[in-house]
Amino acid sequence: MAALILAGCEPKNTDPVPVPVESVTLNEPEITLLVGEDFQLTAEVLPENADNKTIVWESSDTAIATVDENGLVTAVAAGNAIVTATVDDKNATCKVFVNEPAPDGNIDMAGMSVEEVRAAIDEALAAGITEFRFTGTFEQLGMSVTGSPMDSSWIDNPFVGTAVEVVDFSGVTGWPEVDVDGLLNPDGQTATDGFIGIPAFAFSGLLDGVHTFPELREVILPSEVEAIGSQAFWNNPKLERVVAPDVKYVGNQCFVYSSAFNSIELPEATTVYTYAFRGTALTSISLPKVTEIYYGLFMDCPLTKLELTAAGDFTIHEDPLAAFGFGDVVFNFATESCELVLNADKHYESGTASPKAASATNWFDTEWGSIAFN
Repeated sequence: MAALILAGCEPKNTDPVPVPVESVTLNEPEITLLVGEDFQLTAEVLPENADNKTIVWESSDTAIATVDENGLVTAVAAGNAIVTATVDDKNATCKVFVNEPAPDGNIDMAGMSVEEVRAAIDEALAAGITEFRFTGTFEQLGMSVTGSPMDSSWIDNPFVGTAVEVVDFSGVTGWPEVDVDGLLNPDGQTATDGFIGIPAFAFSGLLDGVHTFPELREVILPSEVEAIGSQAFWNNPKLERVVAPDVKYVGNQCFVYSSAFNSIELPEATTVYTYAFRGTALTSISLPKVTEIYYGLFMDCPLTKLELTAAGDFTIHEDPLAAFGFGDVVFNFATESCELVLNADKHYESGTASPKAASATNWFDTEWGSIAFN
């Protein structure tokens, strides 16, 4: 009995038994990323009650892909790497394949030189991209601001001779002063007129008888642009639409002979210069704030409705030769087939603004199909 009592009094070993890691597994055995993309890897450590669950993450090539302490993988450059998750002497791996993104037309020019922007455009064009959107400053595009009839410096437009269809400048800032009236300085060079906008001849569509933008159909301008330069879109055969939400000055001959051009909204425009829309396909246009127009602005257009509804006096510039019986008239198109809409202050009986209508169908010595007064 004494022996049994003594044996029962011996102390027991109460230290916990260590629980080793048996396995580590990852949620993906391999992933494919584009440069700049991220992917979250997660690791499962078994058994759940393993003593050590601290995961050590490592990339075999941090120049290709990096991984942080939480398993977030970031693609750095094209190539292959292996990410390893290790706990004690157990690990799991994930193969990482990194590809360069396919070229597209969304070009963020931040930090890029003119040459780098041009290279990005050329790469996208070579891949068959025809629609572009830019973010950055106008200067980074490397386009001329001095194009004139005396030279062809405007051919530095990066899209000359390409199949580009849409150019969206809505993310571009820092626009230059441009020439809108088309008058040159005494040296025969472009004379800017103090308005910010798209330069004269920027998308001039003909050089030595060859169309320079044969497929261009749409251009989108940002609200910063207040002027469309002289002959900026001259003679583009497929140009249909220009978005110009805050343009105030529509330049001399800026759309002349763009025979497919049929859509533009100019809610803020106040001045339209000589021959601006000559030879286009416009059938209807509303100019609610225009109070100054120049001769020939709709020459040879198929207009059936023209709205000039601004209140107050209009300034209408006639051809200087008109006083001698020569030159082009202000409204040189089939006005007898066009509905004209004027502000009520131009009414032939009650109007107080100049020039007011002479009759229900005559305004500015021109016969119209009809005249409505709003």
